[in-house]
Amino acid sequence: MDMTNRTRFAIAAMLDLARAPQPVSSSKLARQQAISRGYLDKLLARLCARGLLLRTAGAEHDFWLARAPAEIALADIVAAVHARNDRCRRRNKARGWCATRRPGHYLWDALNQGVADFLAGISLADLMTREHVFGALPRASKPRLRAVPSPALK
Repeated sequence: MDMTNRTRFAIAAMLDLARAPQPVSSSKLARQQAISRGYLDKLLARLCARGLLLRTAGAEHDFWLARAPAEIALADIVAAVHARNDRCRRRNKARGWCATRRPGHYLWDALNQGVADFLAGISLADLMTREHVFGALPRASKPRLRAVPSPALK
């Protein structure tokens, strides 16, 4: 799962639309985010294609959320603007040595699934009501790894 500027801009646009009382033009959204309208239009088109946004017809599209903010998870937004991250497997398949899965694939698959599950639990409404969502996340009560003193250091 990719977490890039594309992701950040898509989430910011969705938040701007969630806060807006009426449909907003892509040019206004682009100005608010200080990015090019062409780049933002591509992101908005992907969000529309996935059913997260609706838009008016015409040259100057106005956009609004297709569902309530509480019904749109961050995972939905990330999935809309990114293809699945299989670059490693595609490259290996092109070289002809991807018939068996390597141990690292399971690690990355598990990590991607963990990130996807985490993002599926956070909605646009959550972001709107909690300014610092990531600062408020619970910390692990016990560390999973412990430093073990080396016998050679004794």
